Amino acid sequence: MNKKLLKLCISIGVLCGIIFISSGNVQAKNQNYYVNGSTLTVTGKIPKNAKFKNAGKIKKVVVKKGVKKLLIEPFKSCKKVKVLEVPGDLKFYESYYTHYYP
Repeated sequence: MNKKLLKLCISIGVLCGIIFISSGNVQAKNQNYYVNGSTLTVTGKIPKNAKFKNAGKIKKVVVKKGVKKLLIEPFKSCKKVKVLEVPGDLKFYESYYTHYYP
């Protein structure tokens, strides 16, 4: 009886873990950006071809200190942004090469 109960508890735990991981709301935080609900947090350089999960639902963008420049292109799909928190020395570019070749 105890072995069956243990197997059932482990199965439920694994199933809950799979559901939590595959929920799709939060991306891995080891990337330079992640989406949590309707907030996009940027922690580093974002590639031009980046696609934000649920970009149409993003209402807040937070850029952490230490990020010096960002491309505009990845943010064009975020049309419902109402709040933008950025450090004072942040610069937006059409291309990372614009900085060196105006």
